[in-house]
Amino acid sequence: MAAFADKDFASRLGSMGDEAEGVFEQVYEKGWVRWGFNRPPISVASLATKVRYAPDYITSDGFVECMGFGKAQVLRLKVEKHIALLQWHQEMPTRLFVWDGTNQRYTYVTMDQLTDSIGDANRGFFPEGKQTWDIPIDALGGEWVQKS
Repeated sequence: MAAFADKDFASRLGSMGDEAEGVFEQVYEKGWVRWGFNRPPISVASLATKVRYAPDYITSDGFVECMGFGKAQVLRLKVEKHIALLQWHQEMPTRLFVWDGTNQRYTYVTMDQLTDSIGDANRGFFPEGKQTWDIPIDALGGEWVQKS
């Protein structure tokens, strides 16, 4: 069976982000409101990059984007998504909520930590050609919390 990241976009779309977002909603201890798109009935490919990659949630402390990874222990971050998140970070503090489904743990990563971790990343590509930073999980920083 192909790894999630190796599936084509149409195959990934069906469950993209659901697990990480679900865990965030369970464990985040303050209030949150849905902010970004969740499979809208429009073509997001034609939207401006910053709009397309709007963070998943807004909180009193800023924006939160949720991402997950699996057995490979590598976070595959689209290069254009990283740039868009940096733009959102100029509006309000933006963090990444990262879910490790294999080890049932999560962490929050600041934009500074995320950008620093790219120094340890390899360049990769999703099947549709989007460039990625393939960041080893040990390079991310953040304090891991075991989900109970």
